This record gives sequence, C-alpha cells and structure tokens, in this order.
Amino acid sequence: MNYYLNSDFVFENFIVGSGNEFAFTVCRDVASKLGVLYNPLIICGRIGCGKTHLMHAIGNYCMTQNNNLKIKATTSEFFVHEFITAIRNSCLDKFRASFANIDLMLMDSIEFIANKVQSPEEFLHIYDSLMHEGRTQIICTSDKEPALLNFNEALTSRLSSGLTVRVNEPDRKSKVDILMHYARKNEFGLNPDAAALLAEEASTPRELEGLLIQIKAYVEFHARHITLDYVQYVLSKTKGV
Repeated sequence: MNYYLNSDFVFENFIVGSGNEFAFTVCRDVASKLGVLYNPLIICGRIGCGKTHLMHAIGNYCMTQNNNLKIKATTSEFFVHEFITAIRNSCLDKFRASFANIDLMLMDSIEFIANKVQSPEEFLHIYDSLMHEGRTQIICTSDKEPALLNFNEALTSRLSSGLTVRVNEPDRKSKVDILMHYARKNEFGLNPDAAALLAEEASTPRELEGLLIQIKAYVEFHARHITLDYVQYVLSKTKGV
C-alpha cells in the first residue's frame, strides 16, 4: 500500500491568515533548511484546517529544490496497516528498511496510533533510528499537541522535543479568500458578497470547499446565475440536510 505527496498541496495556494500565519512561516523555514530547524515539527489543529496541506507543501517544495531527496510520506493508518502486514508475513526487517536512509518523513494524523498496542513502540523504534542517523527531518500532523495524546512517556518526550505549531480555524476574511480561491480554481463565478455570506456557514477550509461544491451543484442543475439572493435560497434549502 503506497501513499504519495499530493501535488495540489503547495505553499503558493495555501491561504494565509491570522489563524495559520505562524505555522505557515515555520513550515516555509523548515522546508528551506531540512533537518536544521525544529526537528521534529508537529503541525496540530482541527480536522480540515490545512495541516496536511502544509505538511505536503514542505515535501513538494523540497522536491522542487532537489528531486533526489528520499521522502517517506505516509499516514499513521497506513503505517499501522503496513506494520501489521509485516508482522503477519514475517518481514518486519523489510518494513523497517523502507524508513531507512530517508531525508524527510511525513506522518499524517499521528493520533491514530495513540491507542494501539505495538504500533507506538514500533514508531518510537523508527523515530530513534532516524534521529540516530542524523539526516532525517521528521514532520507529523495531529489533532492535538503531543502531550495531550495517549502515548507513552518516551514517545511523548520525543515528539515534544522539537516545535509544535497550531493551525487554527480561519478568520472571516480568510474564509472569504478561501472561497474566492476555490471558485477561481473551479471556474465558478462567485462574487465577494456571496462569499461573505457563505463564510458565515462553515468553520474550516474543508467545510468551505464542501459548501461551495453544494452551491455550484444547485446553480448548474437549475441553470441559474449565482447571486446573493440565490445563495440565500440554496442555503435555506440545504440547512439541516
């Protein structure tokens, strides 16, 4: 089972606002100086706020600078799956070798392994091996700070030894900017007043994108031009659905 960098997640299309400016700046700095600044780097925040986008943006930026870099991008769910498969097939050495001699490890949603039995210990083993090699930048995303996850003391200590940055929900201006960006990307005519109205209906970038897709579907189905009144009409029809 493979997991790859998402080429759509780059720094250039990440909407920066008051809720994520510090995290964005740190990620740009880490990308330019892999293994030198903040190792490990933990990006935490609510689901759908852009943690994965920032993490993959680091990987994509690094690849543009040096396409010979060895990057291991995975999720904790994939990690657990591959680990269990390796145990069942008696090929644990091969599993561990897939993490050896890499320049950058990206682990998404590390909270998934917090309540597992063997997986946290295996991750700790790999973490220590990579840090001992001294060449690997480790970056993880999580819904909480390491100290709030149900890890053992050793793993909590390792993950807390670098820098943890939080990606918060976007403010109102950022939400409008996000909606306008999605609209342009999808060639969907959205005026700022309608975007401001939609911004009141969702909290995270992922929710905003889903809301815009819903509006777009209604507009195309009814062959209507998007107006503020029509957006209000669609919202009245879709609330509670």
